[in-house]
Amino acid sequence: MDNNIHFIICIETLLRAVRAASNAGELVMRLSKKNLGRGSQPVPCLTLDMDLQTDGGIAKIVHDIPIKMLNRSSFGAFVEPRFPTAKVEIYMPPLKTFRAVTDRLRNVSPQIMLRANMRGELHISAADVSVRAEISFEGLATAQPQDREVNPEDSVSVKVDLKKLARVLYGDRMQSTDCIACFHEDEAVALHFLQDSLFTSYYVPLASLAA
Repeated sequence: MDNNIHFIICIETLLRAVRAASNAGELVMRLSKKNLGRGSQPVPCLTLDMDLQTDGGIAKIVHDIPIKMLNRSSFGAFVEPRFPTAKVEIYMPPLKTFRAVTDRLRNVSPQIMLRANMRGELHISAADVSVRAEISFEGLATAQPQDREVNPEDSVSVKVDLKKLARVLYGDRMQSTDCIACFHEDEAVALHFLQDSLFTSYYVPLASLAA
């Protein structure tokens, strides 16, 4: 913990700066203090330095993004949760398709049941007193954990709140190419959004644990 620096940053501002660096050879990130306004006091910033190739040569671009430093007493709220090893790890269907499915099921119930197995099958269902709807996907790729042997018969069923799941699905700002769902039985569903060498992880509590 002594070697960690924690801070809060506006994700929209960071994403705009990173997109501007998409054609850069490399991107250097560093913490700094900058005067961002006339007569203002220096404020902590995450500074992004990049070199962009233009018709006239190389242009040096610097982005200074204000950040809010966190004190040590606040660190605990930002520690990644720890769960037992996921029983099932599976690549989700295309995100656009998965969002459309969950949107339709919101008309049936505020919660959905997810059933997945290591054979690459995912079943999504919702029910109320008068109707039940289920949509199935087969042939999905499965992740291959390095710390254990994969049993194709491993399966898991979890119930999640659709509002919480929707916030995650529509909160992905990276235009991710893949999403891996890790089912931690009796704990949570972890969704890992992948884009090239970057990934963002979200942890959706199970409905029975969400209160």
